[in-house]
Amino acid sequence: MILFAVLLLSSCATHHTARIGWEGDKIRLEFSPPNAGSPVLKCLSCNTELAPLPLQVNDQGIAYIKIDEVRKTPISHFRLTGSGIDTAVTLQQPVLYGSAGQTDSLIGRIMAVRYTIIYKDTTMTEPVGTLEKKDEVNLFGKDDVFYYIHQPGYNLPVVILRSHAVTIQ
Repeated sequence: MILFAVLLLSSCATHHTARIGWEGDKIRLEFSPPNAGSPVLKCLSCNTELAPLPLQVNDQGIAYIKIDEVRKTPISHFRLTGSGIDTAVTLQQPVLYGSAGQTDSLIGRIMAVRYTIIYKDTTMTEPVGTLEKKDEVNLFGKDDVFYYIHQPGYNLPVVILRSHAVTIQ
């Protein structure tokens, strides 16, 4: 009886944790302890319904996965399950603005209040992306009509109409 209780407690005592972030254009997941078993990642915010994606975890507990669609959105939502982990994750794109010698700095964040088209500049002639309602992005500047924001993969600031978003920070 005591041996059974010890075996039961020792099997329940292994808690897995994961750190998730960007490394280049891939999502990097680091599991601790490294024997993560067979976890899966489900993209909750992808426009097309993707089946849960199995992760190939190496012996150091690290897995990489590339989902092209999430590199085009400011924020992506995932569900990570397996090996004692069942959690929702929100992953923001890394800030690229400023890497091309720009001097403007981050002044806050905004949240889209409706479906919003992102334009290359204030002429609004060239769309470069979209935001869904409740998407959040970094704010670099504003004028009477536009917010100047960061769009993942775009080195210069792009614009949206101020009427389509609210400042949250």
